[in-house]
Amino acid sequence: MSAAVLICLPLLIIIWPNFIYISYLMILFLGLGVGPLTAYNYLQNLRYSNMEKQFPGFLQELAEAKRAGMNLPNSIINAAKINYGALSPEVKKMSNQLSWGVPLPRVLRMFQTRTKKSPYIYRSMAIILESYHSGGNIAKTLEAISHSITTIKEVEANRQSILNEQVVIIYAIHFIFVGIIVAMYTIMLPLLAVQGAPGSSLFGSASSAPSTEYFKVLFFLTLAIQSICNGFVAGEAKEGSVSAGLKHTIIMLSVAIIGYTSFILPTQVNLNVNLKDNENYINDDFEVFGELEEEGKRIEGASIIIDLADEEEVTTSDTNGEYHVRIKAPSVSGIYTISVTAIYENTDLTVTKEVLVMD
Repeated sequence: MSAAVLICLPLLIIIWPNFIYISYLMILFLGLGVGPLTAYNYLQNLRYSNMEKQFPGFLQELAEAKRAGMNLPNSIINAAKINYGALSPEVKKMSNQLSWGVPLPRVLRMFQTRTKKSPYIYRSMAIILESYHSGGNIAKTLEAISHSITTIKEVEANRQSILNEQVVIIYAIHFIFVGIIVAMYTIMLPLLAVQGAPGSSLFGSASSAPSTEYFKVLFFLTLAIQSICNGFVAGEAKEGSVSAGLKHTIIMLSVAIIGYTSFILPTQVNLNVNLKDNENYINDDFEVFGELEEEGKRIEGASIIIDLADEEEVTTSDTNGEYHVRIKAPSVSGIYTISVTAIYENTDLTVTKEVLVMD
């Protein structure tokens, strides 16, 4: 179900204008839904992995005790005194059951059932039970199983080391891809401003040029699809299961959305302030002008407030996003700070500049 929701993410983004909010909600719900189960499975797998590491030593101890003339039930009871880490509770449980008079085959079968999630222990116990019932050489059987499990675990450890390197490469590629998308948008944003000039649009004509919102949605879809695919590939590469990549998908999608929210989503408003003369005389009027842009587009109708000492002038930007104001210089010479504030929708942007007033 979670995988289906992730696959439908691009469609939900298109039909829901507030796509960034649905993305955060999806990650939150997936994290709450998958997180506890993933943590539980991780702890269970870690427990069985530790048991499998100790299991060959346990079998080797039983084989040596059997060679010394001790029967298998007493060998298990004596082995319960040895610390086998995560395997010790199971060995002590078998020892207690044997001391209570439970037959050995039943004890071994119950142990096999409790550890059925470990294919190594489960299959090993099946072989031991078969050897016990057939009257074979239990000591040799235990030693052979111990040696086989040790060899298989070494091969598996080498395989996991190689696969971990592949997963690291996938993560590195994903991070680089997110950086490239952010860089593309950052470089493209100033170039899109060219479309405002007649005959100089990057797309043939200013009317046919895509808006910045188009590129925001495009880059978000690109990041989302890349994160989902990379996550499933990482799960298939490391654990041999596409569904196991869900946790990788959540991590990569979170990184992509954080990068998108930090560098691409915010609307960039630029206020340009210019003075016709940097040096002015007291009580003289001088001109302040500039333009207001929002992601390469000139903003019309924004309130422009110019403050200089006790003087204040208010105007609005014209159809080209430009403003021109004449303001009176102070009556005392010195270096003053002129403040220009642009108020546009929910944006309040202030730029300051120093001006020299002379006698």
